[in-house]
Amino acid sequence: MKTYRVNPIRQWVWIAVHAIIFLFANSFASAQPVTKPNCPDINSGWLNVMSVKSDRPGTDAKQAAMGEKIIVELQGLAVAVSNQCLDPKLLVLYFDGYPLDGVFPDTIDPTRNELTFTPRRNEKNNGKWSSLIGSPGQFLRPIKVSVGLADQFAFPVAPSSKIDENFNNFEFVVLRKDWFTGLVITFIVLISLFIWLAKNSNIIRDSKPPYPDPGKEKPYSLAKFQASFWFILVVASFLFIWAVTGDHTSILTEQTLILIGIGIGTSLGSAMIDSSKQEGTDNELVGLLPQESKIAAELDINRSEIAKLEASIHAPAATGSVESMDLLRKLKIDTAQKAAELEEIRKKIANVRLELSNPISRGFIKDLLSDASGVNFHRFQMLVWTLVMGFIFCVEVYKTLRMPEFSTTLLALMGISAGTYLGFKIPEVQVQK
Repeated sequence: MKTYRVNPIRQWVWIAVHAIIFLFANSFASAQPVTKPNCPDINSGWLNVMSVKSDRPGTDAKQAAMGEKIIVELQGLAVAVSNQCLDPKLLVLYFDGYPLDGVFPDTIDPTRNELTFTPRRNEKNNGKWSSLIGSPGQFLRPIKVSVGLADQFAFPVAPSSKIDENFNNFEFVVLRKDWFTGLVITFIVLISLFIWLAKNSNIIRDSKPPYPDPGKEKPYSLAKFQASFWFILVVASFLFIWAVTGDHTSILTEQTLILIGIGIGTSLGSAMIDSSKQEGTDNELVGLLPQESKIAAELDINRSEIAKLEASIHAPAATGSVESMDLLRKLKIDTAQKAAELEEIRKKIANVRLELSNPISRGFIKDLLSDASGVNFHRFQMLVWTLVMGFIFCVEVYKTLRMPEFSTTLLALMGISAGTYLGFKIPEVQVQK
């Protein structure tokens, strides 16, 4: 009988091939969708919103505000959970057809077909909230509430009388009246306090010497006004957004901080230039004041000598010599020259003390637009761009309930305006020297 020897390499190859075929077949089978005969298609309309209410008592159950719980009764939820037709944890809240991404159920009660949500604002749904409650013109906004999968659509409303009463009449509280009242009072107090301080202190006035006479005020500072302008806008916007959304953690933006920084930086730069200007003034006064004292003393001596000579020459028993008359003439010429020199030095001292600027306020607008040489375009440009950007800022906050994110171009424009303003302040110091 003839025997055959099995090649071990061939045997292992066949085993490996069969193993690969077996694993591939199993993975293909597991990848096939498992059909559940008790789970109709979720798009066939068997999941319906039956009622919507908040956890407020009584008639207030038809209203809910940001951060308050909303309870949605979803017909078919118990069947969907028991048969594992869908994962209810993936359902999100819908407002007027907008899915509020990231707002998942807080609690799920299949026995009562109820889902509880807490509407909140986050990075994923910021744009949806801006469309829903941006440009608030009323305290309450009628809204249609539903649930559904975030990447699909909201479940339909069940055609029943129950839903007509609770669903169609549901209102979202855009702004609480008590919060709005407190916001208005706070804003009025803030503005009133600022105006009072602006008129009765140097909060937005030049604070450097020389100081005006009693009863008169220093001129208003454009740099300080810009810094205070952005401060008030940002504070008021922060309070408004917080009152509407209830969120205070993600209100400020990088662009807002840059705007505040531009205002503060301009004010700081202006103060540094003014300080340098004051230092230059002090140095000039150190040289001019001793000259004034010296010449004034020499004038006093000359006038005293002139008086003595005139008295001796015009005395009844006196005989005026030629030397005395010549000395008197020279003293008078020297006195006239020193008097003119003293007058010139005193004018220089007066100009230095004024620091080429008017230390007395001439009115709010004139102070902001004027320097030593009068109204200037660089001041006008800085003021106009500040007001324009402030207007855009307020409109965007009202429309979107977010602080705007200005482009780098606009921020650069603000920086250029501020830099131009500071640049034109420096030559004023150089003129003094």
